[in-house]
Amino acid sequence: MSTGYQIDDQFGTYFLTLSVVDWVDIFTISIYRDIIIDSVNYCIRENRQQLDYIRKNPVRAGWMEREEDYTFSSAAALYNGKKDIFH
Repeated sequence: MSTGYQIDDQFGTYFLTLSVVDWVDIFTISIYRDIIIDSVNYCIRENRQQLDYIRKNPVRAGWMEREEDYTFSSAAALYNGKKDIFH
């Protein structure tokens, strides 16, 4: 395994590009599967926190009282089941 790229900051954000060289069946070998699932769940959790923060910015700025009233927010779709401008 290459040692050219190492994670120095355990709490930092890293972007990875993966290539399959020799196939390892990651979804049937439980230890590999669990690592992938844990990593995906972590990304989902972190992304949700960032989206919550972004959705609240117009309210914090005093532009409106509710997140879902901001035209360019997905909050209305999330909270009320309405379509947003992107869908």
